[in-house]
This record gives sequence, C-alpha cells and structure tokens, in this order.
Amino acid sequence: TDKRFGLGPFMIADGKIFVLNDNGVLTMARASTDVYQETGKAKMLRGRESWGPMALAGTRLLIRDFTRMVCIDVSKMED
Repeated sequence: TDKRFGLGPFMIADGKIFVLNDNGVLTMARASTDVYQETGKAKMLRGRESWGPMALAGTRLLIRDFTRMVCIDVSKMED
C-alpha cells in the first residue's frame, strides 16, 4: 500500500501522528520508531489545497482546506 501523503500538514502529539493528505483524508498513526501502525483514517475535507496547519486542543483537532475548516474529536477515530 502506498503511504505517501503529499503536501498536507502533519503533527506529532500525545503519542500519535496526524497527517492530512492532499485529498482531505486524515490519518492517525501511533508515533513509533519501530513500526508504522495506523489507528484511524477518514475523509474529512474535499481536499482542495488541504495543506493548512493543524491545531490540537485535548482531543479536538482543527483542520482546514481552501474553503472549509472543521473541528474533529479524534478520540472517536481510534480503532
């Protein structure tokens, strides 16, 4: 499986990696140097220029693309 994310933003916080790809898909993975392990993935935005910086407050993640901004409770994304 291709694990390329394009130009979208990424952040490491609370033992997790958050990555938003060019198509507006948010991926969560465990922050580990041993193995890549996704813990959640979901289409969140339409993906038009989804490269804006992210912000995390508690379990709420703020992401945006060119036309829309959303606040997601990432605790609900985990497997």
